[in-house]
Amino acid sequence: MTDLAHLNPRHRELIALVELHGHASIEFLAQRLNCSAQTVRRDIRKLCDANVLQRFRGGARIEKPQVRLGYATKQDSQQVEKGRMATLAVSQLQEGEALFLDTGTTCDHVARELLNYRKRLHVVTHNLTAALTLAAQHQLLDIHVVGGKVAGRDGALTGSRTIKELASYRLDVAMIAVSGIDAEGYLLDFDSEKIQVKQTMMRHAGRKVLLMGSAKLCQRGIQRVAHLDEFDQVICDVPAPEEIQALMTYPECWQEAL
Repeated sequence: MTDLAHLNPRHRELIALVELHGHASIEFLAQRLNCSAQTVRRDIRKLCDANVLQRFRGGARIEKPQVRLGYATKQDSQQVEKGRMATLAVSQLQEGEALFLDTGTTCDHVARELLNYRKRLHVVTHNLTAALTLAAQHQLLDIHVVGGKVAGRDGALTGSRTIKELASYRLDVAMIAVSGIDAEGYLLDFDSEKIQVKQTMMRHAGRKVLLMGSAKLCQRGIQRVAHLDEFDQVICDVPAPEEIQALMTYPECWQEAL
């Protein structure tokens, strides 16, 4: 899979837009990226030469549906939408609750939103990036970081030690992020060790909350994490598409972050 972290922010956002919609016209991309059509054509030409995009008359589509965006690319993508999702997720926490917080850029937004929570809360995480953010509010937030080995640039800790330590907790809420979803409603990811961490958090939490931006609805992974029905709440930046609602026993669990 191609890691696109070396590309500039405009290229990353262009790729994210094409991934989100499956394809995009030059006019649409120019408007969203606030640049000229000529600049978009030049960017598309470069990305096509890198075998990331495929040109068609008047626009581009993803060359490889399984392109995996690097962490820096994900940080740049859908910032406003991720912020809305984080705000909704945090607003539903109760004072004194205990929270498992997963890794990923959306969970990093949750950590930043928790700085404004102003209530007592216990947080257990394997996310070093989130833990460092939360440290600024250590007077109110009781922060526990489990051990393990660092797995990737997103600051995730994984491995047998991580699993063992997470399994010793019984918490109120688990906030989980994934990479995509399949046609049967199973959430997907790429890293088997991170998947084990997510599944452990879910087993030991009273309420399971899925944080899944709309870009993930057209993405895939290689291994199943859990089914949509295993979550008590799904938070997304768009309403549930009809085909997704049909896969859920309780589609009312889906909440759009406005």
